Amino acid sequence: MKVKSEKNKKRNIISEMFSLLVKEMGKLYIVQFIYMGVFILLLSPLFANIITRLLQMEGYRYLTQEIMLIFFRKPLVIAAIILMFLIICICMQYMMLYSYEFIKRSYTNEKISVITLLFTTGQKYIILLKESFGRFFLSWIGIGLFYNMPVIYLAGELLPVPKVILKTLAKYKYVSIIFFLFMTVLCIHGFLRFFRLSYVLFEGKKEKESRKLSMILCIKNAFKIVAMWIGNNFFVIGMSALFYLICVLVTIVFLVIFVPNTLKIAVFCTIQEHIYNMILVVVLILGVNLHITGNVVLFYHCNPEQKTYEEEIPQDAFGVKKRVLGGLLLLTLGIDSIVTYDMIRNGSSISLENFGKICITSHRGDSAAAPENTIPAIKQALKSTTDYIEIDVQETKEGKVVLMHDSSLFRTTGVYGKVSEMTLEELRSLDAGGWFSKDYIGTKIPTLEEVLQLCKGKKKLNIEIKAEKDMPDLEEKVVALIEKYDFVRQCVVTSTYKESLNKVKELNQDIVTGYILLSAYGRYYLDEEIDFLSIRASFVNERVIRLAHKYGKEVHAWTVNSEKEAVRLSQLGVDNIITDKPDYVRQKLYENSGNKIIIELLTLFL
Repeated sequence: MKVKSEKNKKRNIISEMFSLLVKEMGKLYIVQFIYMGVFILLLSPLFANIITRLLQMEGYRYLTQEIMLIFFRKPLVIAAIILMFLIICICMQYMMLYSYEFIKRSYTNEKISVITLLFTTGQKYIILLKESFGRFFLSWIGIGLFYNMPVIYLAGELLPVPKVILKTLAKYKYVSIIFFLFMTVLCIHGFLRFFRLSYVLFEGKKEKESRKLSMILCIKNAFKIVAMWIGNNFFVIGMSALFYLICVLVTIVFLVIFVPNTLKIAVFCTIQEHIYNMILVVVLILGVNLHITGNVVLFYHCNPEQKTYEEEIPQDAFGVKKRVLGGLLLLTLGIDSIVTYDMIRNGSSISLENFGKICITSHRGDSAAAPENTIPAIKQALKSTTDYIEIDVQETKEGKVVLMHDSSLFRTTGVYGKVSEMTLEELRSLDAGGWFSKDYIGTKIPTLEEVLQLCKGKKKLNIEIKAEKDMPDLEEKVVALIEKYDFVRQCVVTSTYKESLNKVKELNQDIVTGYILLSAYGRYYLDEEIDFLSIRASFVNERVIRLAHKYGKEVHAWTVNSEKEAVRLSQLGVDNIITDKPDYVRQKLYENSGNKIIIELLTLFL
């Protein structure tokens, strides 16, 4: 390793840092973005599925704020969380060590393949863990927290899951204090070990000696370290704001070109969360690299007597290691692609996917834009930003499952009679759209099979079973169709008849069921065959939600079409709002969450 000359050491620290950030850093950013992408795609579904399975073992379908602290006190859950935490720490520590190695070699003008460096970093990381796993591991956690305070803060403010967890912890004074003290101790620990890895990598020091030397050097240069940390974080926050602005502008261009005027605001509200996720990845990568770059430069300036450490680095960029790495990368991307495709095509089995968020269900399709429970209404709902499409199903005379809400056909077709008294061919001859508008004259009554084919891989369905005495096997036919089109993870089944839900569970325990209540009376939240409660909005209050959440059940409220009611329900903590105006409700909820100025500016611009 070539050590910088005294002249170079005396250069301005800030100019050296930014010179390093620009110099050959493109390769580092590409590798890190790929690494983070694989990390998120692979581990996020895995961890969420682990928590989901543990929830099911404890008899819960959903994780709610009320059961969160009870659930996370279970020994098996604690063990799983510790294991997941260790895996996350190892992955993040490896990325930080890789950054450290790359930046160090860039600073000392060493040339090495980014592929080879991946292996040498892994080898070095294993050696460091073997030397002193406990102390080294904890030091890296402290350093990681010290580096990534902006990421932690933004995650707690922007992402639903961390936001809900922190909000729940804040209710318990002692838990909050213990958490704050724990974070503080780890950060102080990380600060005192700030130069520890520099001694290991630059001078080849052992773990114990590097720890002592780092503590001495950190205390001597505390002001410089804190000043650099503050400056770096301000820079990262500024760059994050700039990146957010760029993402918003790109989104606006996309909306203007591709999205109809009636959907622009709602689509932006939906895209916003993905923008937040991208910002956090950018902040994480930029922040880590900036802090490590500052660490390397500051180490040279604060330690002028730094010794040369010769190190043998294998230059095997095109050998076996590259083929092994390529194979592992292709295998990982292949698994990720299969998992992602399966989630898009068949829906997610993860019960945590909507934790901390309010879902929107489009009532009877998009019934404000097209005739309810028809293909045009379903197609309109597919174009909207709704999470679920609610439909009603009944059984024809010969046993076909079709969409229809009322037991009588008169309101929507003008013909007296019941669905169960007519064949599918007779129903097909009726006009189910003329009552709504002249534009929909001739619209036919669709079958459930047609709707499943249309919605597959696009939207989730809320299938309400309108069972009658003359439809004894409606539940069996609905479940059979759900299984035929592999829709178990892409739908929920609801009914006002509890017996229907019991039949559905007997046929397939994995299908999520919701009991539709016409009032808020009863202790249905204790029923194991019911996964969530669907309640008339006017009956939903704080007590109802608290009791349902206490037993791990969601609360869906229907039918909500006003801003005032939607806001009231969101403040109470309802989990799903069923509405005839999905895009309107989503926009109003987004405005109420503190983004009204953004919406107003966006509306003005568009």
